[in-house]
Amino acid sequence: MMKRKNGRNHGEVFTSPQVVKYMLDECGYSSDKDLQHIRVLEPAAGAGGFAFEIVLRLFLSSQIFGFDFGTALHRNLVFVEQDRNAFGSLVSRLQELMNQCDLLDTDINQCCYCDDFLRRNFNQGFDLVIGNPPYIRHERLTDADKLWYRGEFATFKFRADLYIAFFERGLKLLKKDGLLSFICSNRWLTNQYGAALRELITAKYQLEQLLNIEKSSPFDEEVIAYPCIIRVLNARPSGKTFVYDTQENLTDFRNLPFVLRQTPIGADWHDLFLHYDLATAALKGIEQGFKIGIGVATGADEVFVLAPGADTDIEPERLLPIVRSKDIRHGKISWSGAKLVNPYNAQGLCDLSDYPGLSRYLEGYRLRLSQRHTARTNPLRWYKTIDRITPAIQKMAKILLPDFGGTEWLLVEEGNYYPHHNLYYITGGSLRDLQVLAALLVSDFVRGQLFHIGVRMNHGLPRLQAQTLRKLRIPDILAMTTFEYQRLLRAYQQQDKIELNDVVDQYCRRTGLPSANLQARQAV
Repeated sequence: MMKRKNGRNHGEVFTSPQVVKYMLDECGYSSDKDLQHIRVLEPAAGAGGFAFEIVLRLFLSSQIFGFDFGTALHRNLVFVEQDRNAFGSLVSRLQELMNQCDLLDTDINQCCYCDDFLRRNFNQGFDLVIGNPPYIRHERLTDADKLWYRGEFATFKFRADLYIAFFERGLKLLKKDGLLSFICSNRWLTNQYGAALRELITAKYQLEQLLNIEKSSPFDEEVIAYPCIIRVLNARPSGKTFVYDTQENLTDFRNLPFVLRQTPIGADWHDLFLHYDLATAALKGIEQGFKIGIGVATGADEVFVLAPGADTDIEPERLLPIVRSKDIRHGKISWSGAKLVNPYNAQGLCDLSDYPGLSRYLEGYRLRLSQRHTARTNPLRWYKTIDRITPAIQKMAKILLPDFGGTEWLLVEEGNYYPHHNLYYITGGSLRDLQVLAALLVSDFVRGQLFHIGVRMNHGLPRLQAQTLRKLRIPDILAMTTFEYQRLLRAYQQQDKIELNDVVDQYCRRTGLPSANLQARQAV
């Protein structure tokens, strides 16, 4: 496994002592309780952050309640770590604790195992599975491991990261009324690869507590990570979940103001972190006569996207001006001059014999194009793009949305360009309707939702993906007064955020959501 600059393996990020203590306290594993019969598993023990605190608490509990520490240690504690270097540090650290407690005869090796947690057999279940599962991205896993994980774990789907498998295995090892508590990336709460795990938890377990602390630093080093802490009980779902969410750097985990939420049903958890109820007739989905699309994926941009001024004899009717995310700056298009080579006509893939210039150009890249997966599945259509190109889309007015949501204002393009695959777009209604929608999408009310339900990338920017856009709830445009509609239109055209948010505030108050916009603004 490749090393990082600090000498640790990828996926090896250790939890700070403060967070370790908080998680153990929340699970009831504290030294003021009789812990002699509590079986605990840490599936990725690393250098011993959790293990040290668990063993220390067990020892202190034995002093208070008078049970034999060595017996309880060997019978009930299991620490698993696959990496040999980290395992060596784990054993050394626990042995040092034994020395400090004057327990020189206690063999710590009887509860520590240098093994792969996902493949190891366990004879008994556990009352508590706790820890920080390795954050190893999908692309760093070997093909053989991915194949095995998919066959072994029903939740390991799409481009799942490794911790998804740790979740499923940990849940399966819980005794009745046992607890699982993990600190991990929060990506699985909203993205596609976490859907199966979310559905498993809400169907078979009780989601007790969820903390979204992505701007905090709960690790012992600075890393680009978006953490959450989750606690799951192996019991029938009760329908209620305690949720805490913060956009600030959390430094004190004591007395957090949890909010009791309705536990989600199925795989859609996006309502958990919202500060107001979206189940109201005053709010509608984004599809109010609008359609969400994504720009063309060609499978070979170096062939199908011509650089500005490229010298070819391709027929002009086979070329479309293409706009890419890098062409959009500050809500305006600065078109580079790039053009999209279009091998489609109204009937489908065109006959190259009808276009000699296009034919000569594509034949020059035939070997490259034929090697693509989309061409290998149908060799006679070797010059097709992954997505079919529909020239009518170019002529439509559309909102253009870069994949990352750091844009202050969204651009409504009047029908001059074809969108590239790094742009989502929204069509439908009139140009004015699209401008009103674009205004709503950058309002504080909608941004508040986006920051809670969207998948966020580096620097905390939410991704404007179709799956996220379809979850947004916005004011019902058809239910707006003419005055509200005109003010939103003016706010968009003049890029006036104050007026925009004022209109949305007034709409919410008029329709029974008096504080929704304010709460969303505070959430961001």
